Amino acid sequence: MNSIPSPRVITSHLPPRHLPKDHIKNGGKIVHIIRNPKDVALAAFHHYKQDRFASEVLGVSKDLSAFLDLFLKGETLYGSWFDREREWEEAAKKNPDNLLVIYYEDLKQNGMESMKKFATFLGTSSDPDFLQSVYDTCTVEEVKKRKTTPYDNILLRKGVVGDWRSHFTESDNEKFDNVYKEKMKDSNLKIRFV
Repeated sequence: MNSIPSPRVITSHLPPRHLPKDHIKNGGKIVHIIRNPKDVALAAFHHYKQDRFASEVLGVSKDLSAFLDLFLKGETLYGSWFDREREWEEAAKKNPDNLLVIYYEDLKQNGMESMKKFATFLGTSSDPDFLQSVYDTCTVEEVKKRKTTPYDNILLRKGVVGDWRSHFTESDNEKFDNVYKEKMKDSNLKIRFV
């Protein structure tokens, strides 16, 4: 880590409790991107189907409805989406100056507004050409072109907002909504199920 020049950009799917404890204390910043959990579940399903460890060793089903049962119980590699996002929500309340929450759907729908929020939060250039360049460089299509390992193809799929609608059955959707309402009833997150 020390060999990477500062400021460092590190991507992670980990919850706050697994990040370096001194990061925020020392003024470090975190941008947390939240995505609609139905799209997260669908992306995870496709990821796990291609990942031998997840599909064979952990016994992750190749059936979406069966996988959703695991996802809703938090029985996946990253644990419970609900618990993880509740933890991030609490971290954002405790550290509002050091933790920016961006919704993936907002980023896709109005990328430049999100880029301005990033720039303000990180104290970087807000020049529109610079922000557009950064935004264009970070699209799923552009990131796929720069893949560095064969594993990258597994992690990057489509990045489409609302793709779950093409895959969930009515029963899947109803079950998901019921679990979401129960687990997130006290949450202030503004998830849009678009």
